[in-house]
Amino acid sequence: MKSPYDPENEIEEDPFFIVGMRRSGTTLLRSMLSVHPNIVVSRETHFLSKWWERYRYLDLNNTDNFESFWENFSASDRFLKIVADPPLVKARILASNPIDLKTIFTSIMQVLASTMNKPRWAEKTPKHYKYVHVLLDWYPQARIIWMLRDPRAVAASTVERWKKRTVEDCAAEWRESVLSFQEQWLEDERVRIVKYEELVSAPELQIRKLCDFLGEEFCPEMLCDRTKNAEQVILPDADPKKGSNRLPNQSPTSGRIDRWRSKLSPAQIAAVESISKDAMLRCRYQPSF
Repeated sequence: MKSPYDPENEIEEDPFFIVGMRRSGTTLLRSMLSVHPNIVVSRETHFLSKWWERYRYLDLNNTDNFESFWENFSASDRFLKIVADPPLVKARILASNPIDLKTIFTSIMQVLASTMNKPRWAEKTPKHYKYVHVLLDWYPQARIIWMLRDPRAVAASTVERWKKRTVEDCAAEWRESVLSFQEQWLEDERVRIVKYEELVSAPELQIRKLCDFLGEEFCPEMLCDRTKNAEQVILPDADPKKGSNRLPNQSPTSGRIDRWRSKLSPAQIAAVESISKDAMLRCRYQPSF
């Protein structure tokens, strides 16, 4: 295992990122990996989908431009949920040369890792699967963990949580994400698919493989129930009993793999399979119809 973290040392620049469709197990995996003594996995930042898209052409070395950006960014809910000391982050950014979006993002993650006394940072935003090219351009040595789950399960979980979403929307987005991976990242050794079904059916095997992929030693605590301490290893003031945090912090179980069968109607199942059948077969998910 790597030597204990010394805050006088620079945070290692070998981050990893958890991406994939929402409701595909990204939160479960974040919870498991966050228990590792070397790793802190940030909450979702949506940094690329929101801030990079909006400000990527802005010269942030210009003082007025930076202050305008910082006023909006530092007041955002996601920033405030991650950063305990905004002035420290800002000071670190202003001491950098040049100042750009990569510098800003890295500074936030480095301060988070330093705050949690861990040598390695990671980030989980599912939608960042659309920005893997940016992440690997910023951090060529990074690793990408791309979570994959049966599209019927993703659709069932999504429409249950967000009533305005339809199974057709979910299926189309799932298909697009799978084809994106296979067309752009299938041969890139820095990007690895992890199936939700395999993770919950054989968690120790899959986590051991992931630790090898990340260059970390296996930590048995990652497989235990993390309800009481998972969020505390990310942000000390978080309440692990609130909302949807409870389920991902429990020990992995395969009991929810086929839950979609009772949650979706035959018509909904048929719709998902009709839209995503080609991508399902590529991923070895067998259609029902």
